[in-house]
Amino acid sequence: MFRRNVCRRPQVEAEHTSPGYTPRPLQNHPHTDTLDTSLFNRERLNMDSNKPKKETLSAVPDSPKITRPSWDEYFFQIAQQVATRSTCMRRQVGAVLVKDKRLLSTGYNGAPRGISHCIDAGCLREQLKVPSGERHELCRALHAEQNAIAQAALHGVKIEGSTLYCTHQPCVLCAKMIINAGIVEVYFDEGYPDELATGFFAEAGIRLHRMGV
Repeated sequence: MFRRNVCRRPQVEAEHTSPGYTPRPLQNHPHTDTLDTSLFNRERLNMDSNKPKKETLSAVPDSPKITRPSWDEYFFQIAQQVATRSTCMRRQVGAVLVKDKRLLSTGYNGAPRGISHCIDAGCLREQLKVPSGERHELCRALHAEQNAIAQAALHGVKIEGSTLYCTHQPCVLCAKMIINAGIVEVYFDEGYPDELATGFFAEAGIRLHRMGV
């Protein structure tokens, strides 16, 4: 017959209560030695550091006040930017036509398409010693206002009832074109020595506004 294996429980030393009994000290076992708690503490600190920190709400700072230009300032600034495309050696002029807060056309002073620019061929007015404000026909370029009106006509854009924003006051040649194009008012910054143009605008009932005045 086969013997049945029986797991015997280790005998536990009975506690003696008889007088004079001294209990045996427990022996350290390799598997029951005191644990190194420093490693456990380090791991716990690492776990705590990985936890998302609670953010404290701070007072919302006052946002800086945003300064927006008016519509007139806005379109005039566009005209100033358009002027940077000018190829004139005397002055850079830019013009934009606007109606109902919509940009219709832009123009700057420069030679007609297919013609050499003044910055390449030289200034005819300087060569002929023509004073500013006189003999406008003696020039290779068109004025900014003329180019803005021509661009609108080229692309079939109606400009009647529009407003012109120009960096400079228009001359008499541009004034006559502005009147016949049906433009109702003009904003400009720098003056131009042409009293005849000012008189034409007044007679035609076109309002002139100087920026910053």
